[in-house]
Amino acid sequence: MALRRMRSIPWGTGALVLAALAAAGCQQNKEGGGGTPATPAAQTAAGDAGGEVVATYQGHTLTSGRVALELERLPAPSRTYLAAPERKRQFVENLVVNDLLYAEGTQAGYDKDAEITRQVDDLRKRLVVQRVMRKYRRRPPSPTRT
Repeated sequence: MALRRMRSIPWGTGALVLAALAAAGCQQNKEGGGGTPATPAAQTAAGDAGGEVVATYQGHTLTSGRVALELERLPAPSRTYLAAPERKRQFVENLVVNDLLYAEGTQAGYDKDAEITRQVDDLRKRLVVQRVMRKYRRRPPSPTRT
């Protein structure tokens, strides 16, 4: 029991910190008047697809367009699950937290880590092989001549 409790403390603490960061970022948007669209240059730089500003945090802007793009990337059952307002809010908070953690990781140089680079290269190779395999599976069988 003590071991189980020890394992859950860091995760619970981390989740609280992440939730506080996300809430702070969303709260900044509410205090700043919110709803003001970001400039096109800022949207493009952040990878946003335009739309209403949903959250601003540490110099970043999250727009409804980017949220929509991220939702489209999910499988249909996940999109259905996220249709509830509370779940969609959690999804948006997770996007914010993910951006903040990624920024921290790149600041620490993790994006240039040799092991991460190797894993990305391996994944790229597997994805290329999968695409080629799909190409061959889609081809109709060639007719046999007699």
